[in-house]
Amino acid sequence: MAPLFAKAPAAAISYPQRIVGDVRSGGYEWSASPDAAPMRRGHTCVELDAAGKISRLTVVYDSSLLNYTAYQSLVGLAAEAAA
Repeated sequence: MAPLFAKAPAAAISYPQRIVGDVRSGGYEWSASPDAAPMRRGHTCVELDAAGKISRLTVVYDSSLLNYTAYQSLVGLAAEAAA
C-alpha cells in the first residue's frame, strides 16, 4: 500500500464529505487537499465478505485531470483479485 499512498491523488490527505452504507458495504465521497490540485473530489467504496473482512476497495476520481505519466504510474499499482 505504501507505493499507492505516495502516488495516488488525495490518498494521504482527504476530507470525507458524505458517508453511506450498511453492514455489508459502504462508501464515502471525499474532497482533496489543495496539494492534490487539480484533483477536487472522489469516491471510495468498501465491500465486505461474509466474514466481515474487506473483499474489495474501489477508489474513483477524475483521472482525466492527471497527466499521462501520473496516470500510467497509478495503472501499474492497480490490482484485482482473480475470481
